[in-house]
Amino acid sequence: MHHTQKLINVTQSLTKIKILGGAMLHQAQHDNNCSVSKQRKGKTILNIFSWKLIQPTLFSFSLLFGDGVSFRGKTKDQLIGQPIPLAFANMVTSNYNILPSQINPQRGTFLIIVPDGIVQYLGDFVAFKNSQGFDVDVIALSEAGESAPAIKSTIASKLAEDPMLEYVLLMGDVDGFAAFPSFYYGPDNDVSDQKYTHILGDDNIPDVFIGRLSIDSLSDLAVIMAKTIQYATDPLLYDSDWLSRGLIVAGNYSNSYPIPITPKWTSYWLRDELLDYGYSQIDTVFYPPVQQGAPYIIPAINNGVGIVNYRGWGDANGWHYPEFHVDDVNGLNNGWLTPVF
Repeated sequence: MHHTQKLINVTQSLTKIKILGGAMLHQAQHDNNCSVSKQRKGKTILNIFSWKLIQPTLFSFSLLFGDGVSFRGKTKDQLIGQPIPLAFANMVTSNYNILPSQINPQRGTFLIIVPDGIVQYLGDFVAFKNSQGFDVDVIALSEAGESAPAIKSTIASKLAEDPMLEYVLLMGDVDGFAAFPSFYYGPDNDVSDQKYTHILGDDNIPDVFIGRLSIDSLSDLAVIMAKTIQYATDPLLYDSDWLSRGLIVAGNYSNSYPIPITPKWTSYWLRDELLDYGYSQIDTVFYPPVQQGAPYIIPAINNGVGIVNYRGWGDANGWHYPEFHVDDVNGLNNGWLTPVF
């Protein structure tokens, strides 16, 4: 194979690349053969074209590295000494090479956008967010707009008016009791709220953090708000160890060749990272060999885990392989032990 592009030493150019996880990491020997093919919108495309795994095998793939992530399109000089939302502090100091002492991170504004009929039930939740230091604004859907672009425009106007806007919380689902507009993508009409956050700068970096409470009833709303407040105020009340446990699920599946291998490799790496970070126990459920995942996943979650990670394939029905579908959720009885998925 002939390469005319300039070769670089991967060990000199990258602080850390962990692609192979677990035992596979020890079975691989890197040749340091790679090339920088081009720059694209401030990002470096690194092509690695030769690996040795036990038997001589050639792989070719690319890694995309962000070189110049910006915060709301601002320059370094525009940020030094200025107040910025606390949640963005690490991103700013890391990407702008600014000392923490050179910025002024502060707790910002928490914007809630909800269908009109829900506004009156948010008193306790708003008080809780105030107790965390947030300024809270609630906007009814009739005021924010009846379409996704209109709601995005409302968020953009709020950000222009209040540069300390930090979080946006949407409450509602695709239809029913709390119908709420969404952005749709691709031929399968996949749904994502991230487009609401692309407001400033010529990039795909969110300018605010966004979340959604998907609710179908006032009962759903009451349960979600109660569990959210409990998680933040006294998470260890019912089990002092559950946050130090985790569950990782992955499936190397395809209905045609080649069969992917990265879901399990990535998950082995993540397991090792979590254990190194201080987790006491990480359970794993992998396909192959496990096809019916629910009998293994349900007990692990019911026992209490602080984080659940899935890498593989799925759709609105759930995870496909190992299988864990919507109907299986009814088997969960984890109570107040609510993991991050």
